[in-house]
Amino acid sequence: MPSPVHDTWSVLLPVVVGGLLPILGIALGPTLNQWLTSRASDREMRRKRFEELLSLIHLHYDWLLAKRAANMFEHDGRPAPDPLPKAIAISALYFPRFIDALQELDIRSKEFIGWTLEAARRRVDGHSDGEAKDFRPAYASYYQQYLSVEQLITDHAISTRGEV
Repeated sequence: MPSPVHDTWSVLLPVVVGGLLPILGIALGPTLNQWLTSRASDREMRRKRFEELLSLIHLHYDWLLAKRAANMFEHDGRPAPDPLPKAIAISALYFPRFIDALQELDIRSKEFIGWTLEAARRRVDGHSDGEAKDFRPAYASYYQQYLSVEQLITDHAISTRGEV
């Protein structure tokens, strides 16, 4: 013979559970939605910053060639500001694993710019070997680091399957 308490709970339990589900849904639904939306937004921001980082490194290469032309051949136009500091800042905020390689690229590019200024001075002083002297080692040092940075970033994108 079932007890009256058992009969009461068998009727009351579905009512209590049915009442708690909407309350929990109202309380937890917005929080869960915000958390999922925030995660998706963070992933999208990181992906955009990664694309921007890669773009800035390529722009830096073009900038360096323009800077060389301006230093060596006194072109009228001034090159735009160096995009590498912005790439380093993005890396510091979002991709710290690339900082050392980017800072080394910055050092090598400054060494190369120093070489272009010295070669331009030699040209002005009348030395015909102004650009030719030491060009290969000066440029090769920069270009090797540029390729290394590019490869490091590309390998990261491949290893994470685009989930940077």
